[in-house]
Amino acid sequence: MLPLLDAFEEFWGISFPEERQQQVLANDPVALQAAWQAAMDEGPISDDLGSWDVPCLIIIGEGDVDFLEQAQQAAKEIPTAEFISMVESDHYTAHTQQPEDVVKAVLRTLHANS
Repeated sequence: MLPLLDAFEEFWGISFPEERQQQVLANDPVALQAAWQAAMDEGPISDDLGSWDVPCLIIIGEGDVDFLEQAQQAAKEIPTAEFISMVESDHYTAHTQQPEDVVKAVLRTLHANS
């Protein structure tokens, strides 16, 4: 897991806090590879996102260029989707930052399901 941690830190030009480093290092690399491969092999999760009738929240960092376009498209297709694009965030920081508006959106989505 150390090479993956090093690659993440180099890619984002950061050094993870010690607690986050330990979380990454505690992963089972074989299980992680299997999970990633299964996700890649699965392909599209739906041929008709327009038929989804569940609360859906899509959050992405504007700097996450690998997934931004797909997230925007999914938000357009899912009738119940709320889309939040986090300015000045990339893939990593979109997962680690929790600005108040994101927390409120998550809670709103969860309450819509109850």
